[in-house]
Amino acid sequence: MNIVSEIRKEIIKTAPNRQVSDYYFLKVLGEGSFSTVYLAHEIQTNINFAVKVMNKESIRREKKFTNVLRERDVMASLTYAFGGHPFIVDLHCAFQDKTRLFFVIKAAPNGELYDLLKYMGKFDKDLALFYCTEIVEALSFIHKCRVIHRDLKPENILIGEDWHILISDFGSAKIVGDKEQEALETEEASQLRAQGQSRGSFVGTAQYISPEVLQSQCAGYEADYWAVGAILFQMLTGYAPFRASNEYHIMRRVMNLEYDFPEGFPQNAKDLIQKFLVIDPSKRLGSLNMGGVEAVKNHPYFTGIFWDEVKSRLAPSLLPKLPSTWERNHKFPEVTSNVKPGLNEEALTRLMGFGADAPSTPPLPPPPVNVLSPEQIKELKLTKQKSENVYHKFVNENLIIKHGFVDKKKGLFARRRMFLLTEGPHLYYVDPVNMELRGEVPFTKELRTEAKNFRSFFVHTPNRSYILFDPERNAKAWCDAIDEVRDRYFKNNDKKESGGESSSKKKH
Repeated sequence: MNIVSEIRKEIIKTAPNRQVSDYYFLKVLGEGSFSTVYLAHEIQTNINFAVKVMNKESIRREKKFTNVLRERDVMASLTYAFGGHPFIVDLHCAFQDKTRLFFVIKAAPNGELYDLLKYMGKFDKDLALFYCTEIVEALSFIHKCRVIHRDLKPENILIGEDWHILISDFGSAKIVGDKEQEALETEEASQLRAQGQSRGSFVGTAQYISPEVLQSQCAGYEADYWAVGAILFQMLTGYAPFRASNEYHIMRRVMNLEYDFPEGFPQNAKDLIQKFLVIDPSKRLGSLNMGGVEAVKNHPYFTGIFWDEVKSRLAPSLLPKLPSTWERNHKFPEVTSNVKPGLNEEALTRLMGFGADAPSTPPLPPPPVNVLSPEQIKELKLTKQKSENVYHKFVNENLIIKHGFVDKKKGLFARRRMFLLTEGPHLYYVDPVNMELRGEVPFTKELRTEAKNFRSFFVHTPNRSYILFDPERNAKAWCDAIDEVRDRYFKNNDKKESGGESSSKKKH
């Protein structure tokens, strides 16, 4: 019997037996191409979990059943066969109904490492060392369990309630010794090479992917250490080492090892990254040839780290370094009287934010009256924006109402842009790599938005429809903000015009 069969027997024997009616679904945490992750409250244990819900038809259409089963098998292996680890998400249980699959895993109230980097810009040396140490410790356990993650990136490193990491998303992982998986991947790579293609459907993310995976070669544990090097670089600089306007050019930079360190980069961290970002995996730090994980842990960057104590040490509280809205935005909602168990159409409508009982953000306290005029408040905001927002130079002195990264699709490709919704009204978009203004969505009273799901939305104008994707998976927030600005400017004008007409009619 092979290793995967043993794992599946273990989860059947050990995991609790649950069904969808055993949970209150409270909030959407994220969305993938064929899955949505919800915060859910388990009735029997009174514990909050993250529940990954996958539509069977979407999985079948995208031919992802192998990935889904692999993710379940890997998490079950780490949780039940090897006892789990504090820096890795646990698989609590898995079940299904007629149309959906459900994975119930440990919840992470503080979001992703990506979120922390987005809000903080970059980490100081101590915080980067703290999180890099935890990532290496987690990988040490994963690799001992004969698992290669293969898609390690800031979005897949969650931050728990205690501010420690939780490595997640094992859909691209490989169980070493799973003959069936190895045979399938070998066959796929052979077919692509026979067709003269590179592996277009490679696992992983281009900014963190290792060259051997990019070239459809057999990836070992060393592939994960390449990702650690890229992540450490980003923690200390605020940006990934390999950057370009699209995936193709990022891949070329990876293959040519085209990246540069900024001035003043810490020397020991630089040396570690250079030893991780090595094209030949056998010469990469962390490989068996280079001494394995012990050589990583003995690198001068980790001087002073007591590895036996890493799992038990206290994490720094980052709340003082984060905006005041962080705690409110990441707080788990309570189960209220209007929430019923299960995930039917009524629950989905509520969770999408379209229902009468949809959860709303608590109102902010009213500002003090008779302190500053609206013009003075606006001037203060503009002054702060000029000094703190690097994108101010693109908005023609207009006050930015909402901004964030959005993937803008044109033709076959989607390119990441910084979208800037401002007074005026204007909706600018900027190339964040080259820091160039790329265009503006024309605002008219005919403009309308359309949220397709949590991630994708359209902005329809008289001459064009813009196809957009929010990597933060909150498309509705963009639609609401754009609609509010449109209505503020154009509905008010309509009222003034109609008021003027009625006044003139009365005079005559």
